Amino acid sequence: MGCWYGSLFLSSDEVTLLSDPYVSEVYSILTMINILLNKLASTESSNREILMTLLEHQFNYKVISSIREVNHDDLTIEYCTNCGRNHGVPPMILGTIENIKNKINNWKMHDS
Repeated sequence: MGCWYGSLFLSSDEVTLLSDPYVSEVYSILTMINILLNKLASTESSNREILMTLLEHQFNYKVISSIREVNHDDLTIEYCTNCGRNHGVPPMILGTIENIKNKINNWKMHDS
């Protein structure tokens, strides 16, 4: 059984993960970055390029490096041979990270 978290349906394992303050904070920050990237992509602001660069820097050097400090297996999903559960990066976080990386890469290709 799961529940809705905003527009995302979470499994019971993911709901349990969100009760962890670290996981919840990281997911919240990633969600904000994702929203900001969407807003910046659709704006014509003269500051757009610098804002995108700052957001990319924060994502790469603050958020991703913080996750890697906790999860030394370089953001991979690791399934336990004993219990069969993922003890690596939660799929909801990994999916959001991939989404952000794709948006940043698309922005770089568009603006180059």
